[in-house]
Amino acid sequence: MSVRQAGGLEKRQGRFKKDDTARKRFINTVALPSLRAGVLPSAHDEKMLFLGPMDNKALSAQDKTELEKWVNLVYKDSRARQPPSELDVKRQTTLLEWAKQNAKFCAVPRHSAGDGDHGYKVAFGTYKDSLVSALVQKAQTQNGGAGAGPYLLWVCGQTQSQNPFTWRWHDMKHVRFFLGLHAAYRRNANKLTVRNSRNTEIDLKIKDLAHQFYRQSDVREWMEATHRAVDPDDPDADAGALDALPLP
Repeated sequence: MSVRQAGGLEKRQGRFKKDDTARKRFINTVALPSLRAGVLPSAHDEKMLFLGPMDNKALSAQDKTELEKWVNLVYKDSRARQPPSELDVKRQTTLLEWAKQNAKFCAVPRHSAGDGDHGYKVAFGTYKDSLVSALVQKAQTQNGGAGAGPYLLWVCGQTQSQNPFTWRWHDMKHVRFFLGLHAAYRRNANKLTVRNSRNTEIDLKIKDLAHQFYRQSDVREWMEATHRAVDPDDPDADAGALDALPLP
């Protein structure tokens, strides 16, 4: 390579030819680091390294074409217009291996805000053991599903009652119920409606509840201190689901 630099003048300083520059870059940035890790160059890379200069007339047309492609891949000219990139099998495999080892950076968190039905259940009152999502669906049917709609309106403080519902934000039963309503609210583009006993459609004020909930800093501190999760199937897991819920 040193003999071929500067147009073939051995004793003159100058740049390597493009194909030799590509070989030098490949050796320093790919081959040597791979060898240190115990990985040998592929048969194709090894062939390109020892194939000789690109202007060698002894090269076959096929070898010259392969060498040109290899050089353009290893040593791209930043000033030239680049064609659409094509990932070869080796690069695709490398990307997939990285994704496998770093799933948390390329997958949706289990407790992402408002995504899917996490199986929250009502743990008290008339509809105990019912899924919150099922209760919401029932409340959206004719005349509020024979009580489901008025119940949710009462829970959300949107009825005149002598015995109003009071959210106890330190109680995990209430927290999970709220999170179930919030998930339904998020799934429906930040809007949640139910029907009352007169079949009138009414918006539940989930946004107001969310602000009330987030003002209760002691709730967050208590959950973090006790490592309590909001997952009803795994109440002792260490999860930050509350931090994943943005204000609506």
